[in-house]
Amino acid sequence: MMDIDQLDMIEGVLTGAISLWLFALCVKLVRRIYFGVWHTLEQDQFDLVLRIVQTVFFVSPFVVLLVLGTGILSLPLLVLAGVILAMWFSRHRGGQRSSLVWGLAVATEKGLPLTHTLRGLAQESPHSIRVAAEAIADDVDRGGTLADAMARHPRAVTREAPLLCAAGESTGRLAAALREAVGHEADMRPVWGQLAGRLVYLLLLSCWGLGITTFLMIKIVPSFAKIFSDFELELPAMTVALTDFSALAANFWYLAAPLYFVVTLLTLYFIALFVSGGHKLRPPGWLFGDFDRAATLRALALAAEGEVQVPDLFRELAKHHPSHAAGHRLRSAGLKIAAGEHWLEALRAARVISRRDQAVLQAAQRAGNLAWALREVAAAGQRRMIVRLQTLLSIGFPMLIFAVGSLVAFFVVGLFVPLIKLIASLT
Repeated sequence: MMDIDQLDMIEGVLTGAISLWLFALCVKLVRRIYFGVWHTLEQDQFDLVLRIVQTVFFVSPFVVLLVLGTGILSLPLLVLAGVILAMWFSRHRGGQRSSLVWGLAVATEKGLPLTHTLRGLAQESPHSIRVAAEAIADDVDRGGTLADAMARHPRAVTREAPLLCAAGESTGRLAAALREAVGHEADMRPVWGQLAGRLVYLLLLSCWGLGITTFLMIKIVPSFAKIFSDFELELPAMTVALTDFSALAANFWYLAAPLYFVVTLLTLYFIALFVSGGHKLRPPGWLFGDFDRAATLRALALAAEGEVQVPDLFRELAKHHPSHAAGHRLRSAGLKIAAGEHWLEALRAARVISRRDQAVLQAAQRAGNLAWALREVAAAGQRRMIVRLQTLLSIGFPMLIFAVGSLVAFFVVGLFVPLIKLIASLT
């Protein structure tokens, strides 16, 4: 049975939670009324502040109730809930961006005005996407290109849309470029989600393992050693090894601190990358560089289907590429082409394609199938990258599980065996 104090505490917590939820609801109503009537682009920062306040007051009661209800288990549960909610939000926004780009592709095919279409699609989108879409429409109205406007306001479109749009505008194939941007995003989203999800799982497991190990070595193992010292009992060999290891880790903690820091940073980075789907946060080029090279080759495939000056095209693609490193390679290749070098040789020198890819593309150019070959080379590069990542993960998973299992066995045996000896000595 609960006493009066416990009932009063529960009543106070529930009253506070309901009050915070009501306040969050009031903030949401204010946002809807205010921005629904007087919406302008300049008010975006004010709306962002209101959204943050609304989210904090809505989520904080759940956090407090979870902590009071589950105690120490609340930390992993909060992390898991945060990742799931953020992932759902990001996937939902990704679908809305794809819908907007798809609507632009349809409007371009039908010959409809792009700015009117953008503003119409913006009215059906959330506020952040709506503001960016209206900003794109305003830039186009002022005489800018659609690719430039998308690059300045990327929140409304998919990651590769500005790059492919630049290629489409240069060749007069804008509708095909926009459709390709949406189609590739839809094809790669499940693959990327699977790979990034497994990476996040490995890093989270490493992070939690390091944290639990640190707690055991700092708090539990010294307590066991003190208990046996009070009873004047000799510790088993496994427990002595565990005690020495814990003392070593406690005395030289500064040597292990960089490892903890790096694992934590990698965990947070890949969680953010997994949640965002690579839209805002750029994947590291050394790990996912084939994605950027494939985007370049697909843009070149669009250009190969139209008439365009190659140096000008490379400057436009470098300007609008979502990866700074890939854009720098394209800019370097464009300078070589302007100096008179063959464009395929320039791409190979800039490490956009390999020597084998260059031979395939030269043969395809002679046969008149250059656009098809560029898309096939892009797809082959992505497949190779996915196979490499899957191989690394297939090796890393059992190795990490074995390492974690060995560590758990070491601690369990080292802490359980002395308990049996202690009980035997007392009886």
